[in-house]
Amino acid sequence: MQKAYHFALPGQSGSEALGTALRHAGFAFRRHPISLLQRVYYDTFDWRLYAAGLLLLSEEGGEGLRLRLRERNSGLDVVVIDVVDVPRFAENLPQGVMRKRLAPLIEERRLLPLVSLENRGDEFRVLDGQSKIVMRAAIERYRVDGGDGRVRLRSRIAVVPVRGFAEPLAKVLPALEHDLQLKQIDGGVLEEALDAIGRRPLDYRARPDLRLKRGEPIGEAARRVFVHLLDVVEANEDGVRQETDAGFLHDLRVAVRRTRSLLSELKRILSAPHFGHYRAEFAWLSRLTGPVRDLDVHLAAFHRYERWLGGSGPELESLRAALRKRRTGERRAMLEGLASPQYRSLKKGWRSVLDEADERWRSGDAGVPADETVRELVQRRHERVLARGRKLDRDSEDEDFHSLRKQVKKLRYLIELFPGAMHAGEARAMLDDLKSMQKLLGRHHDFSVKLSVMRELKKSFREQGRGDVAAAAKSLCERLQDGKREAEQEFIRLFDRMAADGVGKKARRRAGKIRESSQ
Repeated sequence: MQKAYHFALPGQSGSEALGTALRHAGFAFRRHPISLLQRVYYDTFDWRLYAAGLLLLSEEGGEGLRLRLRERNSGLDVVVIDVVDVPRFAENLPQGVMRKRLAPLIEERRLLPLVSLENRGDEFRVLDGQSKIVMRAAIERYRVDGGDGRVRLRSRIAVVPVRGFAEPLAKVLPALEHDLQLKQIDGGVLEEALDAIGRRPLDYRARPDLRLKRGEPIGEAARRVFVHLLDVVEANEDGVRQETDAGFLHDLRVAVRRTRSLLSELKRILSAPHFGHYRAEFAWLSRLTGPVRDLDVHLAAFHRYERWLGGSGPELESLRAALRKRRTGERRAMLEGLASPQYRSLKKGWRSVLDEADERWRSGDAGVPADETVRELVQRRHERVLARGRKLDRDSEDEDFHSLRKQVKKLRYLIELFPGAMHAGEARAMLDDLKSMQKLLGRHHDFSVKLSVMRELKKSFREQGRGDVAAAAKSLCERLQDGKREAEQEFIRLFDRMAADGVGKKARRRAGKIRESSQ
């Protein structure tokens, strides 16, 4: 596979030496000084592009503003487009390759600047005997904006082959390595620039990736998970307050749910009174942040409502305005809660408990090995999922489906928060089942919440004498009811199929085969 090659360049010179090396390799070239080039790298807060092997960067210089989507490993551009401004959301990306590649990754998240650099240097366009460009090489001298001034990075030579011309590269690389005695370096300038400002790629992860240590007590393992989850809550606070994008509130709420779930699962193990206090406090935080997220999901569904009602008319806009007004009130209450002494006390007190790695986390049942404890908890929770799922039918109440949804989430969190406690094949198969169940139960819950809110709006507008809007709300209620019923039926069919195989027998069977093959 083609890739770009980078060489560390001692000092700040190198253009004459590079020209000499190219001539020794038998190539002519055209040299073009690079005018001051401003480069900014972008990604979502949770590094979705980097994790997918992509880089997005803007370059502004003599040729205007360009946006480059680049493969991280090869250093080669996927697509380059001219833009007036850097898009901030997927919907702002122009139609074409870039939007097609990025929109499924970005989803609701905003593109944020990671690091800003200046580049001065020289570009060499390497030519063959017919004056055709067969390779590009450049002297790159970067300075990164570090906040307190610009930090100079090491100079480098970047060699980028032109697709279809392998022979020039085979001649130039040895010339650089042997004639100039340059050392090839791994990693692009982004990693070096991030290091200069005290950051590193993937320095934020919403989900803990904490591998269990051999024989580690469940209390100590849980403490490490709790520390990470509190870090996630605090990392997302500013994004929630500034409303940068909807993902910040989502990640904060998931971290809170995982914390509550683990505190609940371990309540017999972590039995000191203050653990019960924090279970109640995190429940309060969940209630505080829930309404805004629910209304965000509801407002995001209006494009579907337009299709259902045959377009966006004044009645639908009145419903949207009513929901936005409600959201404004709920958001105000949420921000007041996040600025309250109760929230500050919750964070400070919980952090203090977590920082004290004392006997509370290792004594009694908390000292039992984590893998053994987690397997027992998973088995117990799995049996509850099966028992509740078998009771569901077409006459079950919404709360019954929601209760199973919470059980499925708790089981999934246990498996995901303690990787390595179960056999990998067993965990993977069980998670596949749980994700399928959670997807349908989540759809059912979304329809149920939207239906409840829409019924309230229907009643309110009817009381105001706005029969036209109430009628639109009634039509939407009917469609939401149909969607909820369809999700119910689809889930029951799914569960019946899984129950026939045990919702886990498949996993245990696969794990058994893996164990047999390894013996």
